[in-house]
Amino acid sequence: MSWIRDNLKWLVVLVCSLLAAGASFILWMQSRDNASLQLQLTASNTQRDQLTGQLKTAETTISKQSGQILALVDLNRQQSADVAAQLQRLDTITRNATARAVQLEAITHEDEAARIWGDTRLPPAVERLLDTAPESGNPAHQADRDPALRAGGDVPDPGQQPEDQPPSSAEPAGHARSP
Repeated sequence: MSWIRDNLKWLVVLVCSLLAAGASFILWMQSRDNASLQLQLTASNTQRDQLTGQLKTAETTISKQSGQILALVDLNRQQSADVAAQLQRLDTITRNATARAVQLEAITHEDEAARIWGDTRLPPAVERLLDTAPESGNPAHQADRDPALRAGGDVPDPGQQPEDQPPSSAEPAGHARSP
């Protein structure tokens, strides 16, 4: 036991030294972990800032595109209304033209003079004006008929009787001759 008493002082110093070394090691480990966590936090903050910037850019883009979409929707509605109005006008014009064609056909069969007038061929210039047949298979073709008329092609001079037409002294279609 005397040895323990003599060495107790050294034993306490040794235990305290071991405890101090352990505490130092733990502090060093915590400091290293703290530095690692600080690096991860900095990287996370940088990533967060980048994502925030991307989010703001996306929000701006979405807002701009939403405005464009709304403008296109309004334009589409207006165009749809215009198309509906044009279709209605076209339907009215078609009905009127059909009714006039039926009426003209009936008039041309009322009497002999009207039948003769109805059977005569129109001058080529007038036929071109009335020609609605598409050329070369293109249904969207809309020929410019005015140049031929401006050039005087096939249009009779004023005061002259057109070819293939009844004389000007003939009775108008639908009127019976007076005895």
